[in-house]
Amino acid sequence: MSPVSESRINPSTAGFLDAIARELQRLLCSGEREEVQVSWNRNPPDAELSDLVWCSCALSVEPACRIYAGANREAWTALGGASDPQENGFASLAQSIEIAAQARFGALVACTKLGTSEQPPNFGASVSVVIDGGSSAGAAAMCWVLSPELIAALGGEESVAGRFDANRMAGHKATINAPPSPNPLDILQHLEIPVSVSFGRARIRLKDLLGLAHGSVVHLDRELGDEVEVRVNNCMIARGEVVAVDGNYGVRILRMVSADGIGG
Repeated sequence: MSPVSESRINPSTAGFLDAIARELQRLLCSGEREEVQVSWNRNPPDAELSDLVWCSCALSVEPACRIYAGANREAWTALGGASDPQENGFASLAQSIEIAAQARFGALVACTKLGTSEQPPNFGASVSVVIDGGSSAGAAAMCWVLSPELIAALGGEESVAGRFDANRMAGHKATINAPPSPNPLDILQHLEIPVSVSFGRARIRLKDLLGLAHGSVVHLDRELGDEVEVRVNNCMIARGEVVAVDGNYGVRILRMVSADGIGG
């Protein structure tokens, strides 16, 4: 069984891989390094996956959305240099993954839970990666593996055809139970969004606005003790009262606003 399912590397997933390769190439070409080319393809890696040293990171949209990178020491050195090549090399790759993920899922997404492993992942869709450092450095090969959850989040197909051949990887019979495909709403629940609290509003003339200075007082349309508005994306979602929490201000929710009241 091939470790790559062509149907799972759909255009959306391919675009995500292109973005990672682009960012990694840009990062490697910065400074005084020689011109570097980073490319990927759908062919199975030449090396045995169990012979590679693996690193991984999770995307904050969902901890199960992971991308793994496997390479030998020469490839890690091509990424990170001679001093601690694996740690430095994967830091560069993780930075590229994070930038590509932010472009796809939003600016608040981060690449977290970095880790290393001597064993490759059991499931996922893999691609071969070539880092060509020019005639003097030669080319280094890697393998990137996207978890089924990340494939699903990118709009790919979750199927048995995309699983790894466990006989090829670990020397034992492949299991037939893949992790369940996540509900898109579950992924969205992990996104962070800004919440603001409105104490009141005021309308003043332009000449009064221009006259504001240190110590000026702007009178709001609320009285002391009035409820404050909790807003998301400038839409009111709840009303509450100001409280003190461990020396900081907080808001105790008094009531949620109905759908008819949202947007006021």
